[in-house]
Amino acid sequence: MDEKSTGAVGILAIAVCIGVLIAAKMFFPSLFTVLLWIIGIIVALILVLIGAVVYFAFRKPKPGEEETAKAKANRIVSDGRNKVMSIRRNVMSIKNTAVKNSGIKVCSGADKILGVLRQKPELMQKNRQFFTYYLPTFGSIIEKYERIERNELASEDMVQKVLEHLDDMKIAFEKQYKSLFSGDMLDLTVEIEAMTIACKRDGLLSEEDFEKDKDNSIDLEF
Repeated sequence: MDEKSTGAVGILAIAVCIGVLIAAKMFFPSLFTVLLWIIGIIVALILVLIGAVVYFAFRKPKPGEEETAKAKANRIVSDGRNKVMSIRRNVMSIKNTAVKNSGIKVCSGADKILGVLRQKPELMQKNRQFFTYYLPTFGSIIEKYERIERNELASEDMVQKVLEHLDDMKIAFEKQYKSLFSGDMLDLTVEIEAMTIACKRDGLLSEEDFEKDKDNSIDLEF
């Protein structure tokens, strides 16, 4: 149906409604009053709905709401720290020295990640899997291994498998920790390049100085 047809249907519907109201007023006065009430209620509901949409579309978040988001991020980090503390207690109960040391290193990596997320709550959403999957799974593995070892059921193959997994987790947490600074690394690189260009443009750095700085530049990649 094209726009002209739609407009014609709308006009026809309005004409029919007006005709019904006129007929009701002439032949059924009481029905006419009821119809007016119904139409008034419908119009009022439409106006309230439009007002609500406009209000929420243009409403700015209040300072208290922003603080609530920050408080939520702090709570998530605090819950993460409590989880790491619980995992660390299980790690310290492990008798195998190699497994214990690897578990401690992974816990330290998790603490470093939590420390950054507390300072940068805006990164919380992008790293939510750390809280919902990686940390709980790490805790579950440590808890189960500690229980198996305590009951003297840990075989050499199991110990080796747990050690390999903990080494992988250590590497993974280190990479995740470094990735939290990727934005700062990029900003630093851009600012250094912009400053160098500005200094060259203003005659504060010669081409020779520029080449020397390139040779002594710091590799910001990881």
